[in-house]
Amino acid sequence: MVDVEIYLWLDMAMHARRMDWQHVITEFQGLEAGRSYSVLRSFVDADGDEHRAGESWRLLGSMFSKFDDLVTLCVTLRDGSQCEVPLIWRPEAQGQLVEKFSEYLAAA
Repeated sequence: MVDVEIYLWLDMAMHARRMDWQHVITEFQGLEAGRSYSVLRSFVDADGDEHRAGESWRLLGSMFSKFDDLVTLCVTLRDGSQCEVPLIWRPEAQGQLVEKFSEYLAAA
């Protein structure tokens, strides 16, 4: 599993350079890379994917683009698959979720 995570981190860093991301970070709004989290309250991300209460993730890291107000959480799901959870940090989108992660996610 470690090899996969290292590869993903390298891929995230390369993706960040290609997409003009401002940061690839290991801590964001109280969430820490390497920790597991459970969804407390269902929500829909910027791609329209629903994340239901009870869903579990392991946070690999996050990225932020100040140009798009886009926060991307890079996670490993319970089945081992990896995905990105994009969130737009604006009031009309997922802004409340980003500012109040503790109402939506809890350390598992």
